[in-house]
Amino acid sequence: FGSVTAQQIESFLRHERVYRNDQAELVSNGDRALKRKLCSIRALFAYLYRMDKITSNPAVKVQVPKIHDKAIIRMDPNEVAEFLDNVESGDHLTKQQLVFHNKLKSRDLALLTLMLGTGIRVSECAGLDVKDVDLDNDRIRIIRKGGAESFVYFGDEVRDALLPYLDQRKALKAAEPDKDALFLS
Repeated sequence: FGSVTAQQIESFLRHERVYRNDQAELVSNGDRALKRKLCSIRALFAYLYRMDKITSNPAVKVQVPKIHDKAIIRMDPNEVAEFLDNVESGDHLTKQQLVFHNKLKSRDLALLTLMLGTGIRVSECAGLDVKDVDLDNDRIRIIRKGGAESFVYFGDEVRDALLPYLDQRKALKAAEPDKDALFLS
């Protein structure tokens, strides 16, 4: 390990971008995969350097590949309206599917309208309790990633979808760990 240079590590990463595996199939690695490989190499060389097994750490000289964030894909208002109309109408469902659809339509419409109207994550929506909905101020209390508490405000469309579901929800009895959950499966 003591004779490895930064140039050799860079050469290895260039090789790993596109190469042929044992079955002669072409394999490619994106920037995220290359970054993981470099992080592993850096951790190994940092350990060897700390333990005095090598006199210098060539891995710190290698530049980490830049990770480009994925583009956010948003539905346009017409797509949102069409999506919610399909949820409400239940078109193209079998008779058996329609039975479940009619039972769960209010919940599904409230859940999807809330997520689309506020932009909250699925995990944030799944973590909501009935007490987290504040209809007096048109807002919900959510726990963000990392545990931070936040309030997210919603409009009339979300309110109009939540009210019928909340009336139904009062009549539902849930199992103990989920008894306070806003949305029940």
